[in-house]
Amino acid sequence: MINPEKYVRAAYIAAIATQTAVPVWAKKVPKNTSPVPSKYILITSQTKERTEVSKSCWEWLCSITVDIVFQGPAGYSNTEQIDDVEEAVLTAIEAGITVQGFIVKSVDLVQTSDLDAETPTQSIERRIVIYQHWLCQA
Repeated sequence: MINPEKYVRAAYIAAIATQTAVPVWAKKVPKNTSPVPSKYILITSQTKERTEVSKSCWEWLCSITVDIVFQGPAGYSNTEQIDDVEEAVLTAIEAGITVQGFIVKSVDLVQTSDLDAETPTQSIERRIVIYQHWLCQA
């Protein structure tokens, strides 16, 4: 059995970084990143569920969350920019994600939603994109 999570995460980071001019990281902005960019993308969470088991391979339903983050001054909003980055992310994924060691049987957009926040000094706009993949070990 091969755990697909690191391979799916690596495939997403590579595909999104190629399609956008926005930094992409797994889980968090690295501590040594200074200054923290005003826009970035995080691959924040993943789930996996074994769906089929045979003598030759396991099949998985894997979900992955892409968190698009824009930070600006308090009271500032530029939804067009976050829409454009979301469009680039969707284009990268829909063009075909290649996951090392796996056959991608399907790719489905589960949901997109906004998760904005406001602090006394910043407006933080977030667009959450969730995809699900059906994978089979190659």
